[in-house]
Amino acid sequence: MNIIQNYFKVAIRNLLRQKTHSLINILGLSTGMCFSLLISVYVLFEMSYDNFHSKGKNIFLLPMTWHFNGTVLPTGANCSVGGPFMQESFPEVEQNVRVKRSSLSLKKENEVINESKVLYADSTFFSIFTFPLVSGNPKKLLTEPNSIVLTESMAVKYFGKEWAKADILNQTLGGSSSALYTITGVVKDIPSNSHLQLDFVVSLNTLLSASHQPSWDNSEYYTYLVLNPNADPAKIVKSIPARLESKFGAWAQEGVELDLVPLADVYLNNLKYKVPNTSDILYVKIFIAIAFLILVVATLNYINLSTARSMERALEVGVRKVMGAVRMQLFYQFMSESTIITFGSLLIAMGLAFVSLPAFDFIIGKSLDLSSIFTLTNCLLVALGCLLISLVAGLYPAFILSNYQPAKVLKGKLKDSVAGIKLRRRLVIAQFGISIILIVSALTVSSQLKFMRLKDSGYSRNQIMSLSLDSLARTRVDVFKAKALARPMITSISAATQLPVNITFETALNVKGSEERKLIRVAPVDADYLKTMGIATVIGNDFSSSTGQDGTREIILNESAVEFFGWTNEGALGKELDVWQATGVVRGVVKDFHFSSLHSPIAPLVIFTGKDLVLSNMLVRVDSEAKIEQINLLKEVWSEVNPDSPFVLTQLDERYELLYQTEGMMSKIVNLFALLSAVISGLGLFGLASYSILQRTKELGIRKVLGASAQQLVLMVGISFIKQVVIALVLAAPVSYFLMNRWLQGFNYKIDFNWGIVAAAGLIAVLVAVLTVTYHSVKAASTNPVDSLRSE
Repeated sequence: MNIIQNYFKVAIRNLLRQKTHSLINILGLSTGMCFSLLISVYVLFEMSYDNFHSKGKNIFLLPMTWHFNGTVLPTGANCSVGGPFMQESFPEVEQNVRVKRSSLSLKKENEVINESKVLYADSTFFSIFTFPLVSGNPKKLLTEPNSIVLTESMAVKYFGKEWAKADILNQTLGGSSSALYTITGVVKDIPSNSHLQLDFVVSLNTLLSASHQPSWDNSEYYTYLVLNPNADPAKIVKSIPARLESKFGAWAQEGVELDLVPLADVYLNNLKYKVPNTSDILYVKIFIAIAFLILVVATLNYINLSTARSMERALEVGVRKVMGAVRMQLFYQFMSESTIITFGSLLIAMGLAFVSLPAFDFIIGKSLDLSSIFTLTNCLLVALGCLLISLVAGLYPAFILSNYQPAKVLKGKLKDSVAGIKLRRRLVIAQFGISIILIVSALTVSSQLKFMRLKDSGYSRNQIMSLSLDSLARTRVDVFKAKALARPMITSISAATQLPVNITFETALNVKGSEERKLIRVAPVDADYLKTMGIATVIGNDFSSSTGQDGTREIILNESAVEFFGWTNEGALGKELDVWQATGVVRGVVKDFHFSSLHSPIAPLVIFTGKDLVLSNMLVRVDSEAKIEQINLLKEVWSEVNPDSPFVLTQLDERYELLYQTEGMMSKIVNLFALLSAVISGLGLFGLASYSILQRTKELGIRKVLGASAQQLVLMVGISFIKQVVIALVLAAPVSYFLMNRWLQGFNYKIDFNWGIVAAAGLIAVLVAVLTVTYHSVKAASTNPVDSLRSE
């Protein structure tokens, strides 16, 4: 025990004696560890989604795939009949719940508020999912129409901090169209690691009782099943087609395909079926790889800096050996220093992580909690990781230092080995190789994001504002249009069911005279849509102002839809289609425009108008300047026309940016880590340059005596390090190409891999190397040769 204490005492003295060296060493490791810790917390958070439900292991999402004449459409949602059918047909299904995402306008005193986190759900919702109840009878929460359950935050928002004393159960919340919702329960706020995010849950029979019985008409309900613990999901999936045919006929077995996805896989491992508020395991893997690479760069930096000090400590080793120290004692001594630096860096990294967490939360758009890493298992893993870093980072320096021969050291004849020189060069190459890969990745991701932002969508996003319409505001669209268009700066107004940046509605329609049904994307709009959006017509006419008065529909196709139906542009005009329980005539064809993410190709689209369409968004085309004045003007007109409806305005550009929120976060993270890697690599090169120049001090002195200029000496010293960076560039270039080319394959519209970016990354790495080495080179070149040659 006394020997171990002595090791650590001597180690601390040495670290304090070499303050600058120790500070650089600890700074490099702690910075790398800090960001690795933050990434670890992020990864743990992503992996924890939906793991708090008591029935979680037995809960399954019920997605479906539509099959129509060769068209295959997988969706995370299901029809209203999907859940009831599964529970009726399979004894293994204990419960089912259908969930529909929506929004709701609610009144708070004289204010009308638009609430976007609203779910309509079956009465089984809270018995399936573990969202703890604060107030209410769990058996009666969502049983009656117009029942509503709210979270604690919403209870405070609408009834004040003392809501619990106010006995709000059975009180009502007023909605649009004079609707009243009876409060039947209050639940705790929903954890942020739930893909089901909600502020309110309304009983599903509020909708179903007023509309239709369960059917296969539209897939708009996210359906979840609870299976018996002994059930075999794979066996159930295989049995579904036969039971579909038995209950609904051959058309159901041919046109509908049901599947089961474990709840644990919905958030990260469910790429086939799209579900809102979910992510992709690919990004988790990318961040894990980045954290690992940063840790590798920091560890290599430590090895280089420790090796750089080896010549300075050679005399110390020689004296210790003469005084009787054996090699293993010296080895343990240097390993103890490595351990102190590593665990000291870990403590500093934790402090840095706490300080940096708010900024990191802002970058990733989530609220993380560092305490999640302080479980027994995680602490043991972190400690084990630190021990491993101590071993890897300290092993080579300890082996080299403890191996010095005291006779050579004390006679001043110690020379560096060829193997040692080669290893250090390889470490520098590895460091800069990783840095170049990260820089190339950062520049490529940024270029792709810039390409997506600037790509022509086929309409003017930056001139369009969107206003959300509730049930009351929908009835006053014409009045609002007339008053707003009479004001300056408002050039055109239209209404649509969905915003043009992300049209997702699909429906099955028939070509008149054909029994064949076609599954296709649809956009219900009003007559001013094309003019407002600035979408170019290829052939035919725009919608007429009197469209739909006779109960028919007018239809305009995009170019992809014309190709989808197998027509020509001219041949499409006058064709009749049955869409949404009415017949429509094709009036024109418009150019393809992007109405979804650039990850996907432009799909066939049917744009149509007519009576009785639920248009939930008003689109306002404005002058490109003076947006603040325009917003104030729209708010003024809205208050005049819709005093009892919430004013909810968004810029279409902002909604478009949300499509690439994950890529934007990735760009910021990779940029940050590329910069960090370059800085740490520069520190490693700083140490190696110091070591190398120390070895060549006499050589430089002799060259200076023989007439070499300071510039020549600086160039001679610097060129060897630049060569290593160039080698790193050559090795990193194909790796960067492979990784980024694979990432770009996820976009149907993308930039080509730019080798100029690789050259730019190499130039950045060379500049870092030049700036790092120049300091030592200039210092060595300006040293009086008499001082360096005096011992000779």
